Amino acid sequence: MTKSLNGKQSRIKPRTTYLRKIYEYGNENNLIDVGIVTFFNAPYSYTGEDMVELHVHGGNSIVKAVLNSIGKIPNCVLAKPGEFSERAFYNNKLDLTEIEGLADLINAETEYQRKQALSQAQGSNKQVFMGWRSSIIDAMANIETMIDFSEEESIDADLFANAKSIVIQNEKTISFHLKDDRRAEIIRNARRKVSIVSPTAGTTRDSVEVSLDLDGYQIVISDTAGLRKTSDDIETQGIEVAMQNHLFLAKPTVSLISCKTEYGIPQLLENLSSLVKKRVASHTNEPIFISRERHRQLLTSANQHLKTFIGMDESMVVEAAEELRLAADSIGKITGYIDTQQVLTQIFSQFCIGK
Repeated sequence: MTKSLNGKQSRIKPRTTYLRKIYEYGNENNLIDVGIVTFFNAPYSYTGEDMVELHVHGGNSIVKAVLNSIGKIPNCVLAKPGEFSERAFYNNKLDLTEIEGLADLINAETEYQRKQALSQAQGSNKQVFMGWRSSIIDAMANIETMIDFSEEESIDADLFANAKSIVIQNEKTISFHLKDDRRAEIIRNARRKVSIVSPTAGTTRDSVEVSLDLDGYQIVISDTAGLRKTSDDIETQGIEVAMQNHLFLAKPTVSLISCKTEYGIPQLLENLSSLVKKRVASHTNEPIFISRERHRQLLTSANQHLKTFIGMDESMVVEAAEELRLAADSIGKITGYIDTQQVLTQIFSQFCIGK
């Protein structure tokens, strides 16, 4: 491709940046632009395949002309959304948690969203998940040994006890992280219901809200219905929506403010910042964040299989091995070690074309 667009200019070396004239494919009389060309050879690229990056001036006509010219080259087609990351996944350059972290990093709006996403994109979650899975497989190996060599006199009598000890420790660790009050999900994306709908015609109401970057955290301030006992259906829905904002309602703090003079607003923001930090800030250095519902569901499933195993004894080694296999598979689905096409399609579709 580089030869087609660069004409008779000298060949380029991998991982070296060149200033090159970029021509229309098949027509060296039509100069499109002068830009930067970099070649990344496999496997030392984002996708693990041979890649070429073109840095051109950002005008729409230039970008369109370059893309049109590339489209004329045989076997060159426009990438689908997320296709580069998908290729990186299948070439073992990234796992699913790293790809999800990259998607979150691209969409990050606040400092703590950026930090959390960057940590995940660099593999912090992957290492923890794979560590759990490897430990469970070690325990499963003990159980499989008991099944395969049950008639051997030299078999270690403590194999089952050792496996159970490993599983108990993993179950405790995973349970601890599942009881995180969804802190990472709160940092990643504030979730709330804002529409109040009634079957009565003309009475649909919405909350008035504003999103703020408060000391690096994304928060949403909503003006909803007041709290009181009522028989009115619409007002009841409004109160239910307001009650969902339990982060601040759990311990109400009164702040006197004036929208006209702005009196008390700095103190209000300081109070809000303090509440948010108490909820999530002290946990930003934990080695793992469950930042997506997909992770939470799979970890919950894995933990349930571990709990079932813990309740078994040596007379149930076949069933015990199966429970450990299911637990390891659930964690493997988080990283993509064991994949389902539906999950992959959903994850890669989050990216824009070209990523």
